[in-house]
Amino acid sequence: MTSGAYQPSGWLKNTHVQSLLASSRLRVLGRHPMEEAATEVILEGVYRSRLQGFHSPQPGGRPRGLVILLHGWEGGADSAYLRSAGRYFWDRGLDVFRLNLRDHGKSHHLNEGLFHGALIDETHAAVSQTAALAKGAPCWIMGFSMGGNFALRIALRRDRERVPGLRR
Repeated sequence: MTSGAYQPSGWLKNTHVQSLLASSRLRVLGRHPMEEAATEVILEGVYRSRLQGFHSPQPGGRPRGLVILLHGWEGGADSAYLRSAGRYFWDRGLDVFRLNLRDHGKSHHLNEGLFHGALIDETHAAVSQTAALAKGAPCWIMGFSMGGNFALRIALRRDRERVPGLRR
């Protein structure tokens, strides 16, 4: 624990600047092996829904595990903050799966109905299918903002509806 609170310097003190930088594409400039390795996956969910995601497996097929990333409202699998987090985990030996929730990213064509926050069943089903890609390796779920809400609700279901390999 440090003795003082974090104090950004100069123009970074402005909270609006910090908010803009969090979503800035400057964070993910250039090509990265995680994006190069990504393949599109369409997951079949409950109520005939389909969700899109992007799986980036480690080369050589021996990852330390799989992290499933859920974006925030109006975000998507290609959001800078999700790609930045994905790169971080991929560089540390984890497979990465960036899931687009219904009607986010470039997935509007997959379903007739509209997205709303009560669609936990289809998201849980997609996360369970995605966890199977870990093939017995540990699996973690991480969400940002609204995606964090979904991740927490999936974790709360852990005892009733297990997600294979999901770790605390």
